Amino acid sequence: MSIAANAVAHFKARREELREIDVPEWEGSIWYRPVMTVRERAAIMEHYDAKRQTFDASVFVTALITRALDADGKPVFRSASRLQIETEFDPEVVERVVMQMGILGDGAATSEEDREKK
Repeated sequence: MSIAANAVAHFKARREELREIDVPEWEGSIWYRPVMTVRERAAIMEHYDAKRQTFDASVFVTALITRALDADGKPVFRSASRLQIETEFDPEVVERVVMQMGILGDGAATSEEDREKK
């Protein structure tokens, strides 16, 4: 196999796992993949302010839309859901769910200090 094929096989194996987050306020569960694609990370990193080394508040909505799945691994939300999430969902619940997912996925350092620890 080529190195590209090996890379694809490696990532595919890591992406198979689905994890569950119980969301009692929504009377159900959200599922997510702990490992993100480059495209998913890029969508979230658009909300990162390098100067302040922090994310803006809308990162939680983007992460929820990008990462929330049902038990079959299908997306729960679409981009068209953004306004409803921003205006009608409890922001504390949204933030808690996204933080449980890990804002950049498992193993992703979010600061220089975190990277130095690894």
